[in-house]
Amino acid sequence: FPVTILQNIIGRVTGSFAVKLLATRANPLFVAKNIPRDYLHVLFFTDVYDNMSLPLAAMRLAGDFIRGVKGKLQNDQDFKDYIEHGGGMDFLSTEGMEGMITNRTVTNKIIEKLGKAGELSEIGFRLAMYKKFKEDAIKSGGKNLTEEEITQIKVRAVTQAREMIDFSQGGIATKNLEIISPYINSAFQGFRVSTNYIRNNPKEFAKKLGYLSIGVMLFALYNAMIGDDDMEDIPEETKRKYFVIMTPFTYAIVTGK
Repeated sequence: FPVTILQNIIGRVTGSFAVKLLATRANPLFVAKNIPRDYLHVLFFTDVYDNMSLPLAAMRLAGDFIRGVKGKLQNDQDFKDYIEHGGGMDFLSTEGMEGMITNRTVTNKIIEKLGKAGELSEIGFRLAMYKKFKEDAIKSGGKNLTEEEITQIKVRAVTQAREMIDFSQGGIATKNLEIISPYINSAFQGFRVSTNYIRNNPKEFAKKLGYLSIGVMLFALYNAMIGDDDMEDIPEETKRKYFVIMTPFTYAIVTGK
């Protein structure tokens, strides 16, 4: 009895495939949570922007992400090079493909359309990192780089961009557990990348936490000035789950997950 067929049966029975399909693949709202999550992950758990202060890096990453999205939509040369040198990979937004109804092409097309924005957001950050790595390496290499050296730079840049979080990595155990516990391998890869960065760059991470603490203090001061006593009316559970940003008219709750 083929293992893949058995895995598909178990995944459908446990509901794992359905959860992944509805949570990411066929969920147009996935992009709203994924962009801030990937944005913060790149800033705090990768070294791509460590050569500048965190506030400057935050602005630079936002611009690079927009350029990355445009590159994907326009199918520009950077995107083509990224794919050619190994940039094709698994994304959270493509999770749940196992649960798609393969004999209903209309359904599949609808599901693919719903997942396009999420996939675009994921590849946008990786293209941003790829371009930053590539441009920095070419700049440091000087004007006399050969075509072979430029190709090697592109390959290394793709490898580094994939390492942001590569969901295709993982051991047999965590990947097989996905058919019972959705996203366990994805969570493991995120944890692995984060802990590796903190272990290898403790001083840089501490510096980033310092910037973050200042930002949180400024938000608290701003809310105290604008919200006055209104903050006391917001349930404690809401405060624990979300970042609450007060305005002169009302307050906006931004998810922190």
